[in-house]
Amino acid sequence: MDTDQSPFRKRASGVWKNLCKAVCKLADPNQSIERKIKSKVKSGEDTLFWIDTWVGETPLKFCFPALYAIEKHKRCCVKDRMGGATGGIQFCADWFRPLNSAGEWGEWNNLIAMISGIQLVSGEDQWSWVHGGDRSFSVKSVKEMLLQPAVEDSQLKWLPLVPKNVNIFGWRMRKQRLATKLGLRLRNINVGSLFCPLCDEVEESEEHLFTSCLVSSAIWAMISDWCSIPPIFAFSISDLLQVHQTCGKSPKSQKLVQMVVLAACWCVWLARNNKVFNGNTTSKFTFGHGQKP
Repeated sequence: MDTDQSPFRKRASGVWKNLCKAVCKLADPNQSIERKIKSKVKSGEDTLFWIDTWVGETPLKFCFPALYAIEKHKRCCVKDRMGGATGGIQFCADWFRPLNSAGEWGEWNNLIAMISGIQLVSGEDQWSWVHGGDRSFSVKSVKEMLLQPAVEDSQLKWLPLVPKNVNIFGWRMRKQRLATKLGLRLRNINVGSLFCPLCDEVEESEEHLFTSCLVSSAIWAMISDWCSIPPIFAFSISDLLQVHQTCGKSPKSQKLVQMVVLAACWCVWLARNNKVFNGNTTSKFTFGHGQKP
């Protein structure tokens, strides 16, 4: 975490600034200090709209990444965006460009619904430490936070029998770091049409491409039959990477199912790239043939 992206201003000093710098060095992103300190907004002058935690349990930049990407002033305060402080809500947007995708409009509607009941009042914004039960800061509560064991993500275990680049691909897929059309658009990269190259019906995101696309859905049906496991119904990448845990097989067979699922995802990604860059369409009945990792 960058101290510029935390609730602390550059002019801050003392224990709070040192604490922020110490937590920045932690390897576990779940220990982010910006998730442990929450603002109780009054005037909204001292709380950053997108970066600070003030509504919900997570900074709005993580809840609405598409809107945050097109925000002109990412360090704007709540008062800058919440016009009509004493009478109703009026969101004062300042985008680089107008909203122009279903994803952005969806985030917009959810954002308005989230802040619709909030009104600004006179007074200074107040901060609380949300890790402790009494919401008050103490050295003991910080120590408890830092000593919490990191949670192992069983979905990201390295598979020794799978090629290295496929393992890396699986990690990037799990972290939603693949260069899908929607992901590139959120980085302000113009990719033309946002529709999925395989089905040409829905905007291409990781979850659509690997779980709900008509082509990938047909592939999961064939793999379920081939591996003699219950039908694969995945609604997220997380669901897909946990299929082997609920397939009713022995531990050894579960590892094989896990490898088959990851290999199938890799073949879907290769077919997607083949269509985007070469214009070639791969039939779901010949998936994987001639595609080497």
